Amino acid sequence: IDAKLSTMGLTRSDNADFYIDIQSRELMNRNNPNVGVGVGGGGGGGFGGVSVGVPLNTNKYTREITIDFVDKSQNERLFWQAVSESTYKGNASVEQREATLTKLVDKIFKGYPPQE
Repeated sequence: IDAKLSTMGLTRSDNADFYIDIQSRELMNRNNPNVGVGVGGGGGGGFGGVSVGVPLNTNKYTREITIDFVDKSQNERLFWQAVSESTYKGNASVEQREATLTKLVDKIFKGYPPQE
């Protein structure tokens, strides 16, 4: 994820304009892989979202990754979120897992930056 953010011109900083919160969890016995991208707005703004299927494989192990971008200057208001849910092989090699994650991260960040 750090490598992808770097290619998008985003860098880590002690005095950042916004925060990125990344959470990952394993879900058992799920079989509907997908990627969801949502844009939130406050006040007069609207909410929107996109959901795209990512057919990685059909195993019983599922990994959910949630990435939140929150604006530090606006009371940590969420301004972009992506939720990815995909299956994976528990016995895959490190190289296979890295390749799968790289493809997934590319799909996740196709929805960034949010359109106004």
